[in-house]
Amino acid sequence: MVDLNLFNLSLDKDAKEILHEGDANFFVGIASVGGRLFLTKHTLIFHSNGITLSRVNKLTEIQLNEINRIKKHNFLGLITNGIKVYTNLKTYKFVVSDRNRWIEKINSVTH
Repeated sequence: MVDLNLFNLSLDKDAKEILHEGDANFFVGIASVGGRLFLTKHTLIFHSNGITLSRVNKLTEIQLNEINRIKKHNFLGLITNGIKVYTNLKTYKFVVSDRNRWIEKINSVTH
């Protein structure tokens, strides 16, 4: 398991406890970046592995209290491994393993 203290996040110690994690791809437009997705009590965190595109931060934090809804998303319209995370300001698209589990875990903390 990864130590979130390494990411220099502005979370208290209790909030850095990882509830769920897994490999993921994060989409910005048509560009995809590989990395790892983490769920804590207050935040959904994507950490890219290695090289990133100029438009993608190495670390992306989504505060759970800002999430309006989560929806299943089919990658390329066919492959059933994507999720969309909606906030008032932005929609985030990820490809993950076992998307139903991710949706369940995120909903358990946000509702």
